[in-house]
Amino acid sequence: MVMRPVPLDAGIVRCYVKQVYRGFFNTYGYELYLQGRIGTDESDRFLLASKKQMRKNMTGNYGIYSSPACDEASRVGRMGSNFLGTVFTLYDNGRDPQKVAKIRDGAPAATPESNLGPGDNVLQIREELGCCTYEANRTSVCIPDVDEAGRHSKIVRPMSQRDRIVSRMSTGELTDLVKFVNREPVFREDLGAYCLDFGGRVSMASVKNFQLISADDPSMGNVLQFGRVADDMFTMDFQWPLSPFQAFAICLSSCDTKLACV
Repeated sequence: MVMRPVPLDAGIVRCYVKQVYRGFFNTYGYELYLQGRIGTDESDRFLLASKKQMRKNMTGNYGIYSSPACDEASRVGRMGSNFLGTVFTLYDNGRDPQKVAKIRDGAPAATPESNLGPGDNVLQIREELGCCTYEANRTSVCIPDVDEAGRHSKIVRPMSQRDRIVSRMSTGELTDLVKFVNREPVFREDLGAYCLDFGGRVSMASVKNFQLISADDPSMGNVLQFGRVADDMFTMDFQWPLSPFQAFAICLSSCDTKLACV
């Protein structure tokens, strides 16, 4: 269920994210919890956990798991970044097409089947579930479009560089994608500063705090908001068309170190 968009009629889903420390070197990860309903005895429920690994090329890679232990059997997907930490791509557990077949960037378009070897299946190729890009004071997120029942209009399984979501974002080819951008803060005379209204859900200032709105329909309100409430705790509230996995991964990208935003 963590990979499916929350129902349209579910409204805002209230969660929180804890920063946790693991392992001999005390490296940190994050855990996502669904908050129990206010005014009830309903307890909070664990949803997902993350663990960061560095690749040989010094780019970040987050494994996302359905167990706090972050064991390989519980991995549901991952998120990879570029070296500068300005582009993050969300994937399911499928295989990297580069490892299934030799794909040349900019090669003539081919069907996935034509790039697969004997015994391979197109369904083994990983899906791209979203992409986050960071520029100076600007965050953009694209995910595959879904209908009100949570069905994807098209599954994104790129077999070449130009078919990847990040490439399509750069060219403006957003067919079958939905785009979100960060809400711009407004100036408050009483505070003498630019602020976002988190409705009492955020209590500490942080560069990691943000709100996402639809680029096409801002009247939807905040599709996702994330903000610090303690040194090791954040609230995360989201709604359709995001899944828990997508919302959590987007928030992880906000927490990651960025060497440049140009």
